[in-house]
Amino acid sequence: MDSFERGESELVGEFNGEICFFKVYKSSEWTIVRYGDPYTDNIHSLRYNTDAKVEVELGGVELQHKLYGLNNALMLLYALYAVKFGAYVIHSSVIEKDGKGYLFMGKSGTGKSTHSRMWLSAIDGSELLNDDNPIVRVEGDVVKVYGSPWSGKTSCYRNRVCEVGAFVRIVRAPQNELVNLSSIKSYASLLPSCSCIRWDKDSTNLLHSAVERSVELCQSFEMRCLPNENAAEVCYTGLIKR
Repeated sequence: MDSFERGESELVGEFNGEICFFKVYKSSEWTIVRYGDPYTDNIHSLRYNTDAKVEVELGGVELQHKLYGLNNALMLLYALYAVKFGAYVIHSSVIEKDGKGYLFMGKSGTGKSTHSRMWLSAIDGSELLNDDNPIVRVEGDVVKVYGSPWSGKTSCYRNRVCEVGAFVRIVRAPQNELVNLSSIKSYASLLPSCSCIRWDKDSTNLLHSAVERSVELCQSFEMRCLPNENAAEVCYTGLIKR
């Protein structure tokens, strides 16, 4: 047990994913997050309070494990505070084309990065903006997507911004087909991909508001596809002709 858990605290939430896990505790003064890589025994701890005081304890001995802990602490904190300004981190791969950003979302392993690579290969003028965790921000009547320091395994850290062209959820299928989603389905498609401190009620409410506004201002689609260049062509053609 690390020093952050000394004293009385209550477990209020936990998450176990393919690439990370975390447990969240509440004490009278602090919110405490213990997190790590499920494939190692290295546990890191982050705590913060309502006065925006933050402390981090990094587990592990090797530098790469400490960098992992610090990187995730920074992303958690960014998600917590950025949503107060209408911005949120979203798990997606983003292609920039003709001044618009197209966000490809989906569960791990469904082919978000693969679909982006197909765009880069098949659609002239396509550029990768971010391949894992870009930032979306609602700015008045426009939704914009920004590059971020978090791009997963792909070294794509671009300090760029463009207007969101569409949100597209990637689904594996035996054929290539782009389907327009209703407002309700768009919301249900977008929200699960957003990073949020969901045990924090205020942050969660702000995220819901930002996602609702994003859905009002931008169209959302489901791309049922194979991992081939034709999928990129079908998707691009459908988006620009909508």
